[in-house]
Amino acid sequence: MNLAEPPLLKRLTNKSEHRVFEQVAKASEEFGAEVYQKIRVADVIDIDKCSSREIGTFALMSHFDFVVTGDDQFPQFAIEFDGDGHSSKNDWKKDELCKQANLALFRVNLLNLNSEVQDMNFLVYLVHCWFMAHEFEKMRQSGQIAFDEPFMMWGFLKPNAKHIFDSDYEFTAQARSKIALLDREHQFLENPLMASQIGHLTLSRDFESFASFTCIPVRKDNVFGLAKMDLKIPCFGSLADIPFGAMALADFCDGMAHRSLVDNLELYLNGAGHTLTPESEVKQHIRRLKEQGFKMLHGGGIRGHALSDEIAI
Repeated sequence: MNLAEPPLLKRLTNKSEHRVFEQVAKASEEFGAEVYQKIRVADVIDIDKCSSREIGTFALMSHFDFVVTGDDQFPQFAIEFDGDGHSSKNDWKKDELCKQANLALFRVNLLNLNSEVQDMNFLVYLVHCWFMAHEFEKMRQSGQIAFDEPFMMWGFLKPNAKHIFDSDYEFTAQARSKIALLDREHQFLENPLMASQIGHLTLSRDFESFASFTCIPVRKDNVFGLAKMDLKIPCFGSLADIPFGAMALADFCDGMAHRSLVDNLELYLNGAGHTLTPESEVKQHIRRLKEQGFKMLHGGGIRGHALSDEIAI
């Protein structure tokens, strides 16, 4: 018998689940919060108040992958990691339980786990969004900020901010700075200000699926950046009560599209423009998304850019 691996013992978590825990736990610590892993649903939700015996029985037999609590140990939200091999057969039961309890539930996948912009991972950003949004709501309710002020993550500046855009959550700044540097080297922009006024468009379906597009004119062509992000949110919980709280998730996708634009611009300037997605295909992609129920969240940029027609539609 190999004493290092007793045959009756099972691994408690896999590598991907452990990475999720590490990222969520580290981010939660910044807000005095804690993360519980593989905790019974019945220890989080009062099953005596469930709508049916079937749902209650399921709660006794199942667990949440991760539950984040405040410093008072009261559940804030749950995260399910739907990785490879996940069976969705009973997902609806857990989703329904969270809806009945008004407990926010975020179903994330491997792509979410690996998504990163400006050294911030998406799961870290998700945790930050939750707690910053609720801090914003406290300030709004107490009159510290205007009651009709919308919640925007990039509005939270660094403690040592040097200007009004100096935020850990401003995910387009590095891309714009890089484009300005590339223009100094290659001189491809008609006006250097274009680097700070990139054409952009972000679409969403039910604040679960996001698609962002960016563009910039380069000589006689247009170079594009594209990004897509999917997660499932059966219940937004208290985040739904905060103006534009859910919309903050789209900013991360927009940041990925800006990074994609920089990568594609470098390819173009190095002579590999023929490998990039042409304008006609980008616009067809946008129109297909709209047919699938995607709606525009925001768009803008320098007047008359290549995505302007899609923003207007």
